[in-house]
Amino acid sequence: MATLHVLALVLCLYTGMLYCMGCPSESITITGECCEQCGPGTGVVQSCTGTNNTVCEQCETETTFSSDWSHITPCQQCSSCPTNMQVKIPCNATHDTVCECATNYYMNDKDFSCSQCDMCPAGYGAFVACGPLQNSVCAACGNGTYSDETSTMAECKQCAVCDMFLRACNELTNTVCFDESVYSIDSVTSSVSLTLTTGGEDSVNYIVDDSSSNVVPIYCSVLGAVIVGLLVYVACKRYKIWKNKQKHYKASRTSPVKGPPLRDVEMGKGHGSDSGVFTNTDNVSAVNGCARMPLMSLPSTTLFRDIAEDKKRQIELLLCTTRRDGRDWRALARELDFSDNSIMEFSNSVGKHSPVRKLLCQWSKRDNACLGLLVTSLHRIQRDDITKLIPIYVNLANVASLPS
Repeated sequence: MATLHVLALVLCLYTGMLYCMGCPSESITITGECCEQCGPGTGVVQSCTGTNNTVCEQCETETTFSSDWSHITPCQQCSSCPTNMQVKIPCNATHDTVCECATNYYMNDKDFSCSQCDMCPAGYGAFVACGPLQNSVCAACGNGTYSDETSTMAECKQCAVCDMFLRACNELTNTVCFDESVYSIDSVTSSVSLTLTTGGEDSVNYIVDDSSSNVVPIYCSVLGAVIVGLLVYVACKRYKIWKNKQKHYKASRTSPVKGPPLRDVEMGKGHGSDSGVFTNTDNVSAVNGCARMPLMSLPSTTLFRDIAEDKKRQIELLLCTTRRDGRDWRALARELDFSDNSIMEFSNSVGKHSPVRKLLCQWSKRDNACLGLLVTSLHRIQRDDITKLIPIYVNLANVASLPS
């Protein structure tokens, strides 16, 4: 045991001698050599052992680095900048990457993350510009300054100063000065009147050449294209209405009419065809070729959606009752050219009067949804009890224009 104490004392004394003799690593080999240290820019490849000294290698630029002296530490991997940060100093052999907040971002003191700087809108300038360590502070432009952009760093700009200007400076726009090289005072061709403001309150009228900006041909071309488009639209609309009239006219001529006698209102011998509009003899009577309308009667061209709401409710109540003979709202729907699928959709409606109301609502949206067509369809399903609720008259002079 005494021998061990002596060896330990000798080792401690020897180590102290090494430190005093200048061995910075404070490590030695078995042979008594001081372990060498790898300097900045180099890293340890093989550590100092009992028989071998330290082996160093050069760190790779922008990949690895070593910033300290060491006989045990190898080259370290370079760091990458996190989100919203950018490289301030790239990584080299002796230093790691140095990052800072990216443009328009600053270091937030609360969580030490990069937050977006406040944007100064047009009319405001950055009194304190956004930077990596500080947020932007905006201030309104004034006293001969303006800002026409949104920015986190741009200050208010000084307004231009000129003897004569077309538009004065404000917080959003710069002064527009009058330039004689651009605007000709004496113009022989086309010209417009332009008001120029001199330094004071007086205004001077000048004649300015406008021959270089003649846009009349362009306007004419655009106007012509719009007119042609409108004509095509009107033609297509008229053709669609004509097709609908032909369809209902053929249906009214080929379908048999049952029930009380109806009188077809003729358009006159000169036309050679009937109108397709039927009226109840109880409601309309002709005297010397003129239609005499009953009290409170309506023109047959009146649209269904324009009649009184109480009249619509009366028609709905009479149509909503299901009849064994099938002369209910379903028969009317077929006369009005609704498909079986549409009738099924109406039947699934909720409410006592929902199917009838939905039917009449959908039909009233058509261009030809007039009282004349409704009366004709009700006659075909032998529902004159409803037609008596709709007193109409036909103007023989306008019967050709009735929707069919």
